[in-house]
Amino acid sequence: MSKKLTKDMAYIFFVVLLLLSFVFIVYDRQNQRSRLENILRTTASQIEEVHLAGGDSILAAKIQENVLRKAGVDALRISLLDANGELLYDTAKEASSQRVRSKEEIKRALQGEDWVYAERYEEGHNRFLFLSHISADRSLIIRTATGLSLEFPTSFLLMIILLGVLVLLIIHLVVRRNSQRYALCLKRIEEGLKDFTEEKYDVLLPEIDAAPFREVHTLTGQFNQTALSLKAKDEYLYSRMARLGTILNTMVDPLLLVNKEKNLLYVNQVANEVFERDINPEETPYPQLLLTHSEELDDILDECILSEKDIETIIELSTVSGAVRYKASVSPIFVDEEVHGLVIALHDLSVEEEASAFRRDFIANVTHELKTPLTSLRGFIDTLQNREHVTPEQTIRFLEIMDVEAQRLEVLINDILSLSEIESGRIRHTISFDLSELIDEVIVLLDEQASEKKIALYTSEEMPERLMVRAERDRIKQILINLTENAIKYGRKGGTVELGAKWLYDGRVQISVKDNGPGIPKEAQKRIFERFYRVDSSRSRDLGGTGLGLSIVKHIAQLYHGEATVESTPGQGSTFFVRLKI
Repeated sequence: MSKKLTKDMAYIFFVVLLLLSFVFIVYDRQNQRSRLENILRTTASQIEEVHLAGGDSILAAKIQENVLRKAGVDALRISLLDANGELLYDTAKEASSQRVRSKEEIKRALQGEDWVYAERYEEGHNRFLFLSHISADRSLIIRTATGLSLEFPTSFLLMIILLGVLVLLIIHLVVRRNSQRYALCLKRIEEGLKDFTEEKYDVLLPEIDAAPFREVHTLTGQFNQTALSLKAKDEYLYSRMARLGTILNTMVDPLLLVNKEKNLLYVNQVANEVFERDINPEETPYPQLLLTHSEELDDILDECILSEKDIETIIELSTVSGAVRYKASVSPIFVDEEVHGLVIALHDLSVEEEASAFRRDFIANVTHELKTPLTSLRGFIDTLQNREHVTPEQTIRFLEIMDVEAQRLEVLINDILSLSEIESGRIRHTISFDLSELIDEVIVLLDEQASEKKIALYTSEEMPERLMVRAERDRIKQILINLTENAIKYGRKGGTVELGAKWLYDGRVQISVKDNGPGIPKEAQKRIFERFYRVDSSRSRDLGGTGLGLSIVKHIAQLYHGEATVESTPGQGSTFFVRLKI
């Protein structure tokens, strides 16, 4: 490339050099003629001055000839003629009047024309410049002439050669440098295009904004602009894919994406966990049968592809936790009005079915719990309405029983309302308070109830004198009251109940209520915090329990991102723990 550019530039230079030489020669000839014209005109004028002054014009002509020859003027010729055209003097020995008179410039001078120039070849192919001038008194015609040199100046030739060599050297260096820069730019463009094919858009080309790189500058500028645009689009798509992946992986339901051949293209994290499969279908697509092992789902996919319509159905699939009923929603993906794949969303119905069963059980339990005191109240009311066979003592006894049942009904309704409010997840006004002080307050509050069963209430030795927390004080108080009341109700007569609180290593607060009562059977410990669950139903009702106290404790703990647990050994007592992030 460099040699070709050097050769082309050399050709162009020589053409330009020839044109410049021609212009220089023309210019030099013009300057030479102007200089000779001035010499001839000056010589004629000086001879005229001598003639008009009455001097010897021939002598003046000879003097001028000698002066000019000494000044380096070659081939100088001076001719003097009178008004009739007779030759008076001529530096050329062979000149004659007739011959001189026949020349163009003399003819025009004889006709009265002044300062006449003529140029022609004479004396053996030598070119001369002639000037004829008639004196002011019209008595003398003065003709001066000198040779015009056609020789090419040697100095000029040497200058052109040296200039040519210098310019060629400069051209070679510039072309070589520029061709190397061109080659580097082209190589970078080639590397950039290679990076493009590998989806690498961080490589930018250097932009050269100078001649002769205008085209390369435009090309590299467009290349870099395209690279930046592709990089921005790639980052945008990557960001969207990352967000989409995060959204899909945080879904609680399995989500699958298959192509037209029913090969998996994408599986969210839940689906991988549910079907216990760790193969990435984005890297290695595989049939959905290997994931779900369900031919029924495979038939549903075929039906969706053929019908090109959404399908919703109930299907049972094998998972790591056993057979699970799902609501399968299958939707086709259209590209240019043709099905290219399917989206399969699986919604676990077991949660809804469990919630529905839980609601049914809760309503049944509430109905049962409400029915017992209401039936008792209704019976006593019917009895009191027939007063013929009721004594005043019986009336008082019946009213006392009715008051107990009404209180039990009120406590049950309050517990249900309290549980409902806690389950709503609303945290009311929180304050900072001393938990140790609140435990002392609960001990004082329930001391009379404990004294009736001769149970001693006291605080743990590990509890700090001051334990500041921030929460709803009434909620924490409710936890302490419910746990302590349970320990008093179900504890043995003459026993003890120990209340304590402390900070845990993970930053949570642990509340503990320990008794030395009969304890809780191991099979009942897992269900002790369920609504309306009682270890001994008949004994719990006799003691006035609603079956919601521990459930309320558990839900308050969950409200503060905590938990409620129990450790119990039958015959040795129980310890309830509540850990709260407060």
